[in-house]
Amino acid sequence: MRKVGTFFVVLILTIIGLSNVVYLFNDATVFWKEVSSDITLPDDVEVIYAQGGKWWIEDNRPNWQEIIRKVKLIKVNDLPNEPLHFISSLPIIFRGESGKYYTYLSQGKGWYMFNWNGKVRRILRVSSSIKVLFACNGYWKAVYTFKDERELGMSIKLKSGCVDKGDVYLISGRMFERPQESVRDNSYTTKTLAVSPIAPDVSQMYEKQVFHIGDVEGMKSGAGVGVFDAMINEIERKYELTFPIERTTSYQESMYVIYIKNDPYNGLGFYLPDGEVIVFKDTEDGEVPIGSFKFEGGPKGDYVKIIENRTKDVEGKIVVVQSRKVSNTRYERKIKVVLKNLKDDDVTVRVILYGKDIDIISTDEDPTLKASDKVVYDVDVSPGEYSFNIILSSSW
Repeated sequence: MRKVGTFFVVLILTIIGLSNVVYLFNDATVFWKEVSSDITLPDDVEVIYAQGGKWWIEDNRPNWQEIIRKVKLIKVNDLPNEPLHFISSLPIIFRGESGKYYTYLSQGKGWYMFNWNGKVRRILRVSSSIKVLFACNGYWKAVYTFKDERELGMSIKLKSGCVDKGDVYLISGRMFERPQESVRDNSYTTKTLAVSPIAPDVSQMYEKQVFHIGDVEGMKSGAGVGVFDAMINEIERKYELTFPIERTTSYQESMYVIYIKNDPYNGLGFYLPDGEVIVFKDTEDGEVPIGSFKFEGGPKGDYVKIIENRTKDVEGKIVVVQSRKVSNTRYERKIKVVLKNLKDDDVTVRVILYGKDIDIISTDEDPTLKASDKVVYDVDVSPGEYSFNIILSSSW
């Protein structure tokens, strides 16, 4: 029996550990492998497709309904902030990296934690040599740095549950649908591994982006790939305010946003994925990180955004001065936009008004963008208060 067990371990390492091409999604690692003999599948590895012959899986997975009835369940406020491996959909079962199991009980209206020490053994049986598409847990995300409002850097953090090295392609989006909309998507914590800094090789495929980043090692423990460092020649600073058009609002804080044109002039000019950005400021003591913020990416030629923090330096509100029903499905409204700049310098304020099937009848300011569901204004505001009026119609 020991020789058989060793044989299975060797096969697992051959199939899982030495994969050549690896496709990493935001929720899975996917890769092809030739399989010529029966193998034992690790807990988190699934067969999603095979070609070239007959195959089947001998599966002794546990009866989770029965297990839940027998174990001690401890109610928790939420899922833990750690990588979670999806185990079962009926009932919903996750296993945390710490080894604890979690299930959602509708009758108990919440999440419950429990311990289970049983083993799952699944064997992939093959009748001949076949090509198998495997999947396991995986994750990647883009991390940017922005220094002194001039230097934009990008790296990729990635982690795989079953593949440690390979020629990696990153696929935007998820491979599988979420098992339940209310289940939170927990990300991996990763380390950084320095690799050659090159721009990503990007191609469009079914409205998703494919990034070829080359050979990567250390993915099972967490790895990183340096992508680029660019000197930004021009940025735009704006204070954003968003309002619904159908009602008067009180004053609200603005969101400070940095816009960067994604073009060669700024050392860019290729698709940039969404991610997080760590912003640094120069001080007498050197570069100091001031926080991690949201980075909204986009294609070549578009603007990407660094969304920092809300501020009371610039505030705004809208007042619905007049509203009347002009048909069974449309209203006409006169709206006054009031902006307050408490800074000592002029600022640019982006005002976003959203609604349904919007038409502009008259406006004091020229809109930057007009769409069916929103109107966007970029307004230069001196210190003090400024207002302008818009008359528009919309559906309800």
